Amino acid sequence: MMIRKLFLLVFAVESVLLFCACGRDLSPQAVFQEDSDYFLGLLSLRDGNVGKAERLFRRCSERGSALCARRSLEMLARLGNVQKRQEACERLVARYGDDQAVLAAAKEFAADGEYARLLRATDGVDPASSDNELVALRLDALRRRNDSRYRRELYAWFLERPLDVRHYQFFRGCEADFEVPEELPAEAEEGRSAALQNAAVRLRVEVFRRNYGAAFQLFQAFCQALPLAPYIVSDMGKACLYGSHDNLQNARRFDSFAARPDGSGAAFYSWFYAGRLYEAAGSHDASALDRYRSAMDAAPADENYDNALWYFLNAVMKRSLDDAVSAIKETCPTWRSPEYFDDLLETLAPLLLSAHRWNDFSELYRALDGHASDAMTAKYAYLYGRLVQEGFAVPAGGAGSGDAEAAFARALTSGGDPYYCVMAIHRLGLGGEFAEEALCNIAPPAEQEADAGAERLLLGYAAFGLPDRIYPEWLSLSGRGIRIRLDAALKLASFLNECGGNRNEYYPQGLRIAVRAVSLAERPIVPDDLRLVYPRNYGRIVEENCGRFAVPEEILYALIRSESFFDSQIESSAGAVGLTQLMAPTAGDIARKLKYDDYDLKDAALNVEFGTYYLAELSRRLDGAWLPAFFAYNAGISRVRRWMESARIGFDRSAPLPIDLFLETVPYQETRGYGQKLIGASALYGWLYYGKSVSDVVSELLAQPGV
Repeated sequence: MMIRKLFLLVFAVESVLLFCACGRDLSPQAVFQEDSDYFLGLLSLRDGNVGKAERLFRRCSERGSALCARRSLEMLARLGNVQKRQEACERLVARYGDDQAVLAAAKEFAADGEYARLLRATDGVDPASSDNELVALRLDALRRRNDSRYRRELYAWFLERPLDVRHYQFFRGCEADFEVPEELPAEAEEGRSAALQNAAVRLRVEVFRRNYGAAFQLFQAFCQALPLAPYIVSDMGKACLYGSHDNLQNARRFDSFAARPDGSGAAFYSWFYAGRLYEAAGSHDASALDRYRSAMDAAPADENYDNALWYFLNAVMKRSLDDAVSAIKETCPTWRSPEYFDDLLETLAPLLLSAHRWNDFSELYRALDGHASDAMTAKYAYLYGRLVQEGFAVPAGGAGSGDAEAAFARALTSGGDPYYCVMAIHRLGLGGEFAEEALCNIAPPAEQEADAGAERLLLGYAAFGLPDRIYPEWLSLSGRGIRIRLDAALKLASFLNECGGNRNEYYPQGLRIAVRAVSLAERPIVPDDLRLVYPRNYGRIVEENCGRFAVPEEILYALIRSESFFDSQIESSAGAVGLTQLMAPTAGDIARKLKYDDYDLKDAALNVEFGTYYLAELSRRLDGAWLPAFFAYNAGISRVRRWMESARIGFDRSAPLPIDLFLETVPYQETRGYGQKLIGASALYGWLYYGKSVSDVVSELLAQPGV
């Protein structure tokens, strides 16, 4: 087995080398030339040869391409004696000077206690916008040296930006610096400003900790005197919403904040939280909607506008479906980020279905087209088409107008979520090249130039057999908006997928890179690309258990991909473990039935065995149907049976509701989405690997054998 794993690793490295060398038989050193020193230096470090690694990094820092030279200099800043490290840090800052370079140097200066050097290196750091870890290092140095700049920069960091865990860690280390007196000094007394700023910091920290009661006490004591900076007002709003029950009085306070001249910069948050509080108070809908409109008018950025509009529409939806449909049709042309409203539209659909408002789907999908996300437009188009087919909705164009087919054709372009695309393919009876065109129809993103240096660095890690470096580097580069081409990204994904046979953690890493790359593809997608997005990892284990428990392989692969992204060690916050995400009580029941005394759910073979058995058993108990079994796997079989009966009664049918329409009535959004994911992924696995048409797989999944 070990020989096979080593062979796979060597094969993967050779594949990347062939790609890099454009088909020529070249060694990694010949392909990467001066940059080879960086990769060889990493290999030397892995072997414990620090001196050789230093020489190689030094040479690459002087002769390598930009990114490899930079990474070499960053490595030198961590190696050797104090003098060598600090000289490398000084060179790093002098040569690059951005936050990333200064942060790398600042970490070394802090570790060596060189706070004067750290402060010189960070003199250009802006506490309101620079990297939080970097600002924290600078503030710690200022505090240690009792520097007069400490307070000013400290308050800017805590009061002029969103808080994260670094703020909280810093606060805990110097909480005494934020003392708040029981009574504020008089207006003219020295120390009043510092006391107010300390109170604002403490309020923000309590909100970050979700200790809303303590935050509200600070609000009560200081609200009329606190500076009305945007983030302070926002956190005061959270303190009132979640730390107090006097919503009406608090709403009026935020009305007064919006009217204060010194609060003009925070007008959006004042109006927004006034609206939230009026809504929470009950029986003040008109006041809430009015404040949301004012917040939209005062929104300083697109995301603020969408935030206020979302709450406006959500409040309208609670009041009246008629008003909600009208408001969505009226406002959707103004949506800045269409995806922001997906969850609201997801919530609206089952409400309309349960209220028998079939014909609203015709109006909504046409109104949303071009303004909502492709996924939501596809959803409403598909539902309208199905409601027409089943005789619930009246075709807008009259009988025989082809409205249903036109709606399904629109649903083919559903963005990154394949569910409505595969369902539309099934309803339209598409096969062959027509189905392939629809499945590979991923809209190219806005043009963005790929970074050749980033590609070279990442492919170098693969070529020199350093898979552990690829994913962290890719995350760092992607987080800074650096893009690599689809073909390069897929080579990395393929390499990591091959390495996953040796270390399973590489499976989910390769999959994430492939998914991201395909979503940003700058060229048309082909089926081979999709095979990296829908891989068949753990193939022998899946094949054995599917044969044993009579589960189609495409279904089990879809379940594993959806549950764990092929991460055998994953454990959810709820306690679900492993590839098929089993909970302990469920696993215990399965173990008794399969006669296991001891078991480890992080063992891939055992987890897949348990998960396959469980899915097959759920299907058997639900008359051999697969889609209800998916729902039961996510939410429990008793709930699913209740939902199915309620849906049949709600649609006034003697026979069970068509299963795809039943899916749309499931009251849990998570369970609806789960079923959709498994149908979409199963269809793609069946099409990509098992010679099945999309319609074949969908028909199998939607079958209701007991009906």
